[in-house]
Amino acid sequence: MTTTGQTITVYEGEDKTITISMGATVNYAGATAITWRVTTDAESETAIIEKTLAAAEISLADDAGTNDQIVIPLVAADTTSIGPTTYYHECRVDDSDGDSEVVTTGDFILKPSSTG
Repeated sequence: MTTTGQTITVYEGEDKTITISMGATVNYAGATAITWRVTTDAESETAIIEKTLAAAEISLADDAGTNDQIVIPLVAADTTSIGPTTYYHECRVDDSDGDSEVVTTGDFILKPSSTG
């Protein structure tokens, strides 16, 4: 089940960890792929920021005793050159059964920073 309308707000040049919690009934331990992407809008296939499990840019964490959280660290370089505006973000998980599901979507708001 996709969780929609999940807004993430980040300032330019900020280190920030994004945690996607899905609840105790979800266990991502068998995931074969996880991709989190920021694009200009929901129809765009061009990533402005992309993090993947395969590249060790995403990790799993336990909140409810299962691997029910997707942890995505952003570093300052991810946001310093893309310009402040509202983007779209989406996270897709491929499980060990070969099923592929978009688990969360929403706005990715990049705010300007005079210090970043």
